This record gives sequence, structure tokens and C-alpha cells, in this order.
Amino acid sequence: MREKKREMTMRVKKKRMIVMSREKNKRV
Repeated sequence: MREKKREMTMRVKKKRMIVMSREKNKRV
């Protein structure tokens, strides 16, 4: 359970990072 949860959070964090980078690129 914990392992899966950690994996999910990692994926979410990665996705957020990508989204944030995209937003920054759009602004610039």
C-alpha cells in the first residue's frame, strides 16, 4: 500500500512539474 501510494505521489509530482514548466513557457 505505502509503496503504491509513494509511486502515485511521485507520478503526480512529475506531472505537476511538467504542467508548471508548460505554463511558464506559455507566459514567455
